[in-house]
Amino acid sequence: MLNSKNNIGKRPQRMSRYLDLVFSDGLIEITVLQTAEDFYNEGEAMHHCFYTNAYYAKDNSLVMSAHIGEKRIETVEIDLQHMSISQAHGSHNKNSEYHDRIVSLVQRNLPAIARTPSQKSKNADVISA
Repeated sequence: MLNSKNNIGKRPQRMSRYLDLVFSDGLIEITVLQTAEDFYNEGEAMHHCFYTNAYYAKDNSLVMSAHIGEKRIETVEIDLQHMSISQAHGSHNKNSEYHDRIVSLVQRNLPAIARTPSQKSKNADVISA
């Protein structure tokens, strides 16, 4: 159960510009966690603290979920101030077998994150490796 029912649909307005971002290399797809409920579900599935430590409310932080099909592989936190990866972990805070590939995919797309317009676009940006 969520720690606070008030957080379920919470999404900071400042993060809305990133919500359409999708990165893919043809196998792995990386999408933005959009609501506190998404963070809760990610934390429960991956057995880590992205929800309990309220990463959804953290300034200058963008959190994305890497998955293959419906299977979550790793959760990635991006420091928006420094445009760098703060952390990337799989289940139980361990690196997955795809860790290096995920980190490389995110790093290659950091310039696209930096260029993301202030207004949410109508179509999702799919940025391939």
